[in-house]
Amino acid sequence: MFTAFTDVLPGRSVHPSHRHGEEEFLLISRGEGIWVLEGDTIPARSGDLLYANPWDFHGLVNTGADTLTFFVIKWKNERIDMPKEPVGDHGN
Repeated sequence: MFTAFTDVLPGRSVHPSHRHGEEEFLLISRGEGIWVLEGDTIPARSGDLLYANPWDFHGLVNTGADTLTFFVIKWKNERIDMPKEPVGDHGN
């Protein structure tokens, strides 16, 4: 399991949209931006929570004027086999 608080400066993201085999929750605690999930873009605001299934392309961009802060929880479920890795690019 991985957990962290991350600050994202205006106009920036932590990394480009990507995918991985772990499940993930991202909770915005401050600021606003855009979620990217499986090719869709969704407004992201303080208090919003995003769940990404294993291998879903996902990302977050700060589109606000202030710092965006989010909390991430990423884990591999020990009791469930990880879905098969899809063919193709996984992003960065």
